[in-house]
Amino acid sequence: IGSHCSSNPCPDYSTCQEEFDSYKCTCPVGYVGKHCVRVCSLKPCRHGKCESTNHGKGFRCVCPQQYTGKEFCEVRMEVPCRDKYFGASSIGVCGPCKCEVGNESEFSL
Repeated sequence: IGSHCSSNPCPDYSTCQEEFDSYKCTCPVGYVGKHCVRVCSLKPCRHGKCESTNHGKGFRCVCPQQYTGKEFCEVRMEVPCRDKYFGASSIGVCGPCKCEVGNESEFSL
């Protein structure tokens, strides 16, 4: 019976390991799966940009201003408008409050 690794089934940057009736590719940092694909090619950053690194999980997510999260830019932040303004700055809509005292229901952008 021949070696499963003799046909070089794994990418050059990985290591082929013989198993009982198969083989396994051991991937370097930043690569995952049976065929050692680059982590960033799987788009793990929900709302951010994936950058490859040589440590940890092999990638990090760079989140846009209105997103955060432990790892994947998955949490939208509610950023309040500055004092005397109303709206939602996280979507780029804030306007000065032109309300009369006691009549907070009237406002304009």
